[in-house]
Amino acid sequence: MCAVFKRLLILVPTTALLLTGCGDKAQTADAPPPPAATSAAPTSKAKAGVDVKGDVKITSCTPNAWTQDVTIEVTNSSSEAAKYVVGIDISGPDGKPVSDARFVKNRIEPGKTVTERIPGGTPIKGAITCAVGEARRLPAQ
Repeated sequence: MCAVFKRLLILVPTTALLLTGCGDKAQTADAPPPPAATSAAPTSKAKAGVDVKGDVKITSCTPNAWTQDVTIEVTNSSSEAAKYVVGIDISGPDGKPVSDARFVKNRIEPGKTVTERIPGGTPIKGAITCAVGEARRLPAQ
């Protein structure tokens, strides 16, 4: 039984290595690079990637049994529907960011506010503080 297992340990990886060299297309250094992907222009008038930390308000930042709970309000201050991507930095007692919480909403109408509770990702012992690390407004989806 042991001899069969040892042979399999050698045979399986060796076969896998041999088969990785097989293929139906030749790979040459002279081959032209693949064509670059093109992207269509955004259809919304909202500026892509606009920093909008002022549109985000942290209403609570509390530790829970395992990580943290962060409640935020995001208000679309533009005149167009927009997608929002928000990152909240969560710091421990020493003031250094140790965890984060993420929020993504594909469409928030102009002037509307969305309130959402988002979880932190890493356990922190002791007092915590939260700050908006990133807030981007993108074309709505």
